[in-house]
Amino acid sequence: MTRSGKNMSWVIRFGFLLAGIILLALAGLFFFCSGIGMDPISVLYSGVAALLGVRLGTADVLIGAVMLTLIFFLDKKRIGIGTVAVVVGIGPLINLFLEYFSYGPQGWIGRIGSTLAGIVSFGLGMACYLHADLGCGPVDAVMLYASERTPVTLRTFKIMFDVACVLVGWAMGGALGLGTILAALLSGPCMTAFMNLLGDGKKPGKERL
Repeated sequence: MTRSGKNMSWVIRFGFLLAGIILLALAGLFFFCSGIGMDPISVLYSGVAALLGVRLGTADVLIGAVMLTLIFFLDKKRIGIGTVAVVVGIGPLINLFLEYFSYGPQGWIGRIGSTLAGIVSFGLGMACYLHADLGCGPVDAVMLYASERTPVTLRTFKIMFDVACVLVGWAMGGALGLGTILAALLSGPCMTAFMNLLGDGKKPGKERL
């Protein structure tokens, strides 16, 4: 491959990474504004935000930084540019979106529509992020590390982790509701569908949950 071809390859990968980060931040906006609950891990973020009196995106950064620190000491080979970009990019974008683009949908149709928009944005965002293949997300990296060192399968560990996030987040005052159930059920299939469209559905070697 020529030097220009390699450069273009990196430009495309960074483009997918950037698109993924923006879409994941938009998902946070849609879930938050729906008023009927957030996706499982964002229930934890919203609980931390309520407990500490900080904004949702700030809580995202704080938890991401903790996870990044853990994986740095446990298994730093999983860390890449994309790992750091998720920590420093999504949270501030969520705060920005909530500051300038927040809304309050009226009625259950509008609220469920906002939740579904969050699910689609999350699924496409994760597919773009994984397609970039520039590092595993810090939360995913910690789960992968833990699952590889226990007899529990990754899928089971992911379910246990999501349940723990919901329970702990809810106990701290996080946003739990119908939207949380919809996100838990539909986000995975939505992400898989977009990954298939990008040609990643059956590719070996990619770390994904």
